[in-house]
Amino acid sequence: MRELLALGLTVVALGIFALVARSKRQGARALPPPPVQVDDSSEATASTPPSFEGARSAARAGTPREQRILDIEEREQTGRCLYCERPATRQVPQVMLVLSLFDRLYRKMNRVPANEWVIEVHPDVRHPHLLCDQHQPIARSYLEGHIAEEQASYAHYVEKQRRDMYEYISHGLDEKMLADANAIRGLDDKRGRRAKTLAANDTSNNVRTIGAAKIAS
Repeated sequence: MRELLALGLTVVALGIFALVARSKRQGARALPPPPVQVDDSSEATASTPPSFEGARSAARAGTPREQRILDIEEREQTGRCLYCERPATRQVPQVMLVLSLFDRLYRKMNRVPANEWVIEVHPDVRHPHLLCDQHQPIARSYLEGHIAEEQASYAHYVEKQRRDMYEYISHGLDEKMLADANAIRGLDDKRGRRAKTLAANDTSNNVRTIGAAKIAS
C-alpha cells in the first residue's frame, strides 16, 4: 500500500514538474525581444524609428477631427468628463439601427424602408466612460432631437413627393404629352414652327407678286 502511494505521489510530482516546465517554455516564447542598444552616432540616430510621442505629434498635423480624436484619447486617461472636470462615470450614448421584420422583403422589392433608430445609454463595456452624470442626459437629448429632425425631414420629403406627383398628374403630364405631340408635328410649343414657316413663305410670295405687278405696269 505504501509503495502504491509513493508511486502515485511520484507520478503527480512528475506531472506538476512537466506542467511547470511547459509553462516556462511558453512564457519564454511570449517574451518580447531584448531591447536594442542605442548608438550615439548620427547613423544610429537616423535609423532609429520615431517614438510614440513623435508619431502622436505628427498625427496632430491632420484635420481638426483627427486632432479631436487624439484629445479624447488623452482625456480618457485622466478619468475626467470630456466637457467638465467632474469624474467620468457614464458612457457616451450610442444609436442603433432597428431593422424591420420585412427588411429582406423590402430589399427584394427594391423598396427603401424608413430607418428606425434606438438610443442605447449603456451600449457596451468596450465604450469607455467619458461623460459625467450631468452631460450624459444632455448628450442623449441632443441625439433625440437629431433623430426627431431626421424624421421630420423624411415626413417633409414624403409630403413634397406627393404634392409633386399630384402636380405632375394634373398638369405636368399633359404639358409633356402636348410638347411631344407638337414636336412630332413640327410645331412649336406656342404658335408652332409650321405656322411660322407658312407665314414666312406667304410673305415672300406676296413680295414676288407685288414686284411682278410693278414690272408689268
